[in-house]
Amino acid sequence: MGASFDNYVSERYDDWVAYTEALCLKYGVKLEAREVVNESFRVLLERNGSKLDRLIAARPGRKPVAEFMMKRIIRFRVSSPRSSIRYRPGQKFTSESLEETPETFSDTNVDYSGFMQSILEQAPFTDLERRIFVWVAVEGKRLDDWPGEESRRKLFYKQRSAILKVRALLHRKGIFKE
Repeated sequence: MGASFDNYVSERYDDWVAYTEALCLKYGVKLEAREVVNESFRVLLERNGSKLDRLIAARPGRKPVAEFMMKRIIRFRVSSPRSSIRYRPGQKFTSESLEETPETFSDTNVDYSGFMQSILEQAPFTDLERRIFVWVAVEGKRLDDWPGEESRRKLFYKQRSAILKVRALLHRKGIFKE
């Protein structure tokens, strides 16, 4: 990481903070924008630290890939309820829209096993799609850790197919509306 990287970060930092503040307003979340940007930047460094000089090199007329990645990470950190920056263990769950406020986020866990079982029974999965859906959605494992001999491309294709079948099922039941 050289001087060009330091210059890029110092030029873009205030824009990222402004972007984060706008997202916090949009999602109605009270977060410290600089803390979100710093946490997002840490994630970017952990994932792609060795490639950063290449990520900030932009082709003429385009923004650098690092810009897209940074904004995507920030958006996830602000919008996702699973984000580590929004809900930390022991942190109070705050939401003005709720009548009752649980003591901690872990108190709001709901058992979805019956719901998942009904999806598995009703969705028209192939055998491979069913195994992939259980691996990812039920067991929470990554496709990169898949024990089978299938190619990554086939796994991701079948996962996408399973997701579309679940969406169609939920749409028919009136649970999922686009």
